[in-house]
Amino acid sequence: MPTRIPDRGLRRAARHRRGGLSGRMASRALLLLMPLLSVGFIGGKTWTVDCKDGFDSKTCGWHEAPCRSVQAALDRAADGDAVDILPGRCTGRGNHEIDFQGKKVLLAGRV
Repeated sequence: MPTRIPDRGLRRAARHRRGGLSGRMASRALLLLMPLLSVGFIGGKTWTVDCKDGFDSKTCGWHEAPCRSVQAALDRAADGDAVDILPGRCTGRGNHEIDFQGKKVLLAGRV
């Protein structure tokens, strides 16, 4: 049940706070996070996805041997890890209907 707020302005402000980040704010937040990802700020590993030149294997995900699909990188990731998607279009199996499997992973794409 919603909290009763007598003033209409306060009600609108409360509704706005629940809405989350706008598209523009989310883009800016991601741009600020990208340098932190490259130095391992999160504390976990950073898994790399290159949908054009990568290859899904049991050892993929490192910068030198990136995965081809986002799902392959997420399968290897653990809580606190990051998945860095290199520029390009990711299509095909493993790049849609992604399952995080309950893991707390930062998924970030480059522009």
